[in-house]
Amino acid sequence: MRNIVALILDAALVLIVACCTVHDVFFETDGITYFWRYTSLSNILAATACLLSLPYDVAAVRGSSTTTLLPAWLRTLKLAGCATVMVTFLTVFCFLGFMVGHLQLLRDSQFFLHLVAPLLMLVVCCAVQRISTGLPRRAAALAVVLTFAYALVYLYMVVFTGQWEDFYHFNIGGMWPVSMVAMMAVAAVVSLGCWKLSGGSKR
Repeated sequence: MRNIVALILDAALVLIVACCTVHDVFFETDGITYFWRYTSLSNILAATACLLSLPYDVAAVRGSSTTTLLPAWLRTLKLAGCATVMVTFLTVFCFLGFMVGHLQLLRDSQFFLHLVAPLLMLVVCCAVQRISTGLPRRAAALAVVLTFAYALVYLYMVVFTGQWEDFYHFNIGGMWPVSMVAMMAVAAVVSLGCWKLSGGSKR
């Protein structure tokens, strides 16, 4: 039963993110700007990990696999996807929502990218597949590294060149150093939390 649930959730997340991406790229943005946002990239990462999981899910459901555990590299990728979409979720509900309004951030495709997809990813990784079982704690570092890489690009494009608008409001009053440190701390805590909740252990 657990294998069937994993298959359904993985497939659902892939479908949701694919539909939202197509809709936003062709109807809501000029295309390339969709990929400027951490929300978009984190959801695409999560969906990619789920897409790569589907053959293993199918094999487990059909009983043609000797193990229901995904390979370590894929579980590490899936952990990163889970952690980054949860950073998106927490940023929206604990920070941006109070600045621009929570309902404003849950309109149209944003409802799925900010709420539905992150929660689906959390459930499949932590409650269904327990993806961090057997993974060392350092596996949680991938999400932090990816978030830091995005932060550097965002900093350059928003603060130093002004090519992007500050759509995450991280540079209000020139407070980008505080925002950057805070977001990296959040990313680290969330990544370790996802690792722990999904079966990670020091043993």
